[in-house]
Amino acid sequence: MVCLATVDPTGHFSWVSERWCATIGMPRSRLVGSRWLEIVHPDDRERIATACQEAADGGIDLMADHRIAGWDDGELWIRAQVTPVRDAGGDPAGWLVAAVDITESRSAHEGRQRSERRLRAIVNGLSDVVSVLGPDGMWRSSSGGGSRVLGYPEGYAPRADGQDLIHPDDVAEAYRAVQEVLASPDDTFAQLFEFRVKAADGSWRWLETSGVNLVNDPDVGGIVLSSRDVTERHEALEALRSTTSRLSSLLDHLLVGVLMTDEDMRVIVANRALADLFRLSIGPEELIGQRVSPLPDLYRRLYRDPDADEGRFEQVHADHSLVVGERIELADGRTLSRSFVPIFVEHEYRGHLWLFHDLTQEVALAAEGEYLLAMEKEQNARLMELDAMKSAFVASVSHELRTPLTSIVSFTQLLRDGLGQDRLKDQTEFLDIIDRNTTRLLRLVDDLLLLDRLESNSLQIDVRRVDLAAIVEEAASSIRPLADAGQVGLECRTLPGPAIDGDADRLGQIVDNLLSNAVKFTPAGGKVRIEARPTDDGWRVDVADTGIGIPADEVPLLFERFFRASNARSHAAPGSGLGLAIARRIAELHRGTIEVTSQTGRGTTFMVTLRGAEPPTVPVSPLAKSRT
Repeated sequence: MVCLATVDPTGHFSWVSERWCATIGMPRSRLVGSRWLEIVHPDDRERIATACQEAADGGIDLMADHRIAGWDDGELWIRAQVTPVRDAGGDPAGWLVAAVDITESRSAHEGRQRSERRLRAIVNGLSDVVSVLGPDGMWRSSSGGGSRVLGYPEGYAPRADGQDLIHPDDVAEAYRAVQEVLASPDDTFAQLFEFRVKAADGSWRWLETSGVNLVNDPDVGGIVLSSRDVTERHEALEALRSTTSRLSSLLDHLLVGVLMTDEDMRVIVANRALADLFRLSIGPEELIGQRVSPLPDLYRRLYRDPDADEGRFEQVHADHSLVVGERIELADGRTLSRSFVPIFVEHEYRGHLWLFHDLTQEVALAAEGEYLLAMEKEQNARLMELDAMKSAFVASVSHELRTPLTSIVSFTQLLRDGLGQDRLKDQTEFLDIIDRNTTRLLRLVDDLLLLDRLESNSLQIDVRRVDLAAIVEEAASSIRPLADAGQVGLECRTLPGPAIDGDADRLGQIVDNLLSNAVKFTPAGGKVRIEARPTDDGWRVDVADTGIGIPADEVPLLFERFFRASNARSHAAPGSGLGLAIARRIAELHRGTIEVTSQTGRGTTFMVTLRGAEPPTVPVSPLAKSRT
């Protein structure tokens, strides 16, 4: 324990504490008024006297170890710290002596260690700067620590009110500290205060200060302040505040939602982007302290499938897992990427950092890319198909054009050479052949142009409400003279039904084509029947004949351009092989189909279904859909 005493300028004790008396075993009455050196062991007096004189001459603190004189129970060692004290006028007023018993440290090694620890605790507990102020708060003196901390030369004396040292912004705080010390009970240290003091180099040093009220002590008559330099701590705190501020600013400006949870799964950090991503009605600061497990209702309402995510947070937390790029779907259709990063401090788990990123646009762009790639592949396949069709088309057209052109050229040449010029009948026959083949060429060209427009969707059909039964009856009436000429029976049967949306001319073209084929490929004595009736979603038209039929292996090829059945070619029946392809495409434009059944030598039946035309649709990419 520290023993306190004051010594006057003549070297006599003016006051001693009870602890001092108890330590050296002498009553206060014997000590007060006696000389300081009288209690020093004779073997140590010269050394201590010399040290005291040097300290007094230099006005510096003295730290000295010595034995106590007259100690009966062996040697008593004390370590005394002597601090010069000045009066209100700045003149030497004596010394403040603080002493501790160090006897045990000299008697045994273990005792020395305990004593050294106690002494270090005492020394470390003492402030770096000890200052004495008068009852009015005016400065009297300071220990040598003031020179070490602030860099002033020994003996430097500031203004009594200290305002040449104290930072202007901290004068009020320093004044309050003095008042607090004065208001505190005697011998009780007041609370800690901090203020800035100017160093010799002009810099400002932060001092942490506390004081004890010794105004009523006749030997001190003022207050004693102990201060330590805490500038580095302030600078570290300021650097931490600056770093924290920059980090907060950075988090608030990140486009990525950030959430940090502690080891108890409570939110300790959240940024504005997180609140915006989840469209929260509260600010990120209001999330601090909330638990994220179980999943709060606030979050459950946002997830497309919150039950599937239940327990996910607990699993990641329990396993201290690192999860990167996990996708979640929100109820409003957005897609977020979620990552969990575990936080360890000195190998100890401290929580998780959650990162959320909106992937909605990226997902839409990826879908758009896939869509465009699929479209490209489809177009490439279509181009390859068209290329193959082009080759087949050129070959077919060349063949179909060659025959009538050959006839036209041949008979024209015959007329030019004068063959048959003496017989009008021969000339007429030649001209009929030329006319027939020219008509065939024109029909072929017309059919080619029509089919091209149908397949390229460039043909504009005239959609109106039409009576399909009337169209069928009109077609049957038109073909009847041809059937009668070929001795083919023709039966037409129609049932009443609702009108449908369609192009009357094109629908008539379907019926005309099927009826003309049926009559053309049915020998004399055969029959052709056409029937039209309404269905649940449109109309059905059947055209059946008892003609030559179609070979089974050739039925799937009937609707290919320029295809003609082998038995049709052997019968030398005229035709370009485009009629059925045109008929099928017109049916498709009316949301319909054409199917066929046939048996060689027994006849053929075509079944046409029609649901009515509708405006063509334009494909929309996934990206465009996401924007609607």
